[in-house]
Amino acid sequence: MFLNLGKFNPPGQGSRGCAASHSLSDRPVDDWEPLADHLDAVSTRAAAFGARFAAKDWTALAGRWHDLGKYAREFQAYLLTQNGFEAHLETTSRVDHSTA
Repeated sequence: MFLNLGKFNPPGQGSRGCAASHSLSDRPVDDWEPLADHLDAVSTRAAAFGARFAAKDWTALAGRWHDLGKYAREFQAYLLTQNGFEAHLETTSRVDHSTA
């Protein structure tokens, strides 16, 4: 299987092509939990915990942001390659003007 991570859909656009929060080694990529769904669920649970000590908004924010780094193309490629998939990262070439 080949997944092009250079043009994956933004969060909230459905699971196909979206960033994943966790991989499931025995399941296809489309069954993996979308990162946006994971962040929503953790935020909700954290808010309920924080409400006990008047910190609902802060704990909801912490829950929503706790895995933001997983949106990085490199992390998504890591999930794929660790589960036997080929990950292709599209890069844009840049000209080094400082040495030109």
